[in-house]
Amino acid sequence: MPMRPIQIGVLVPWVNTAMEEELPSLVSPQIGLHWARLRPAVLPRDGHDTSYLDGMRDALLSAVSGFDGLFLDGLVIGCTSLSVACTEPAISKLTAMGRPLPVITAFSAILARLEKVRASRILLLAPYDSQTLEKEANLLEACGYTVVKRVQLGYEKEIRFIETDYLCEEFMQHYSTGLDCAVFSCTGLYTVEAINRLTILLDNHCVLISSNTAIAAMLNDMDGLAN
Repeated sequence: MPMRPIQIGVLVPWVNTAMEEELPSLVSPQIGLHWARLRPAVLPRDGHDTSYLDGMRDALLSAVSGFDGLFLDGLVIGCTSLSVACTEPAISKLTAMGRPLPVITAFSAILARLEKVRASRILLLAPYDSQTLEKEANLLEACGYTVVKRVQLGYEKEIRFIETDYLCEEFMQHYSTGLDCAVFSCTGLYTVEAINRLTILLDNHCVLISSNTAIAAMLNDMDGLAN
């Protein structure tokens, strides 16, 4: 019996190029990805202006309308900082074609992956402002994980220009024995190459997760259940 493809709508921030490049290579070929841009009505002044979070929250419903005509099996909110900041139940009410759909947020995918790998002591690395980074760390702590260290990744203009070498250097600088997992949080980060490099160096002593790899793992699990 042929496998049934599943169709997923992905809401991606307007300036995020990393997710569209990384996610297709991480998921099963049986998963169809359909993209819609989350674009706030008022664009931020620069790559460090966090006012875009409110604008993207307001843009959720209009972005979902971009999937009209598609029979989707689920939706992905492809912005970790938005899913950390937007904890109200509005996200779970998103629909397409008049049907309520399973909604995966980048943060819920990270939690699912942490549970699956049985993580406990975490190194959190993210290019967020200090308030958002602190909120994500607190949410992880509330879910039972110990955030041993939180690292604020620096960048000059935009997150998507953060280089692999820098990610690896920051990880190695803050890594310590006793950590069992590191989370590179933000779908706008290019993380696949960095994770591949670091995994070889660590010889599996520490599980490496990113927002994009966590979302891919959750979608692949959905695909397995559907078939």
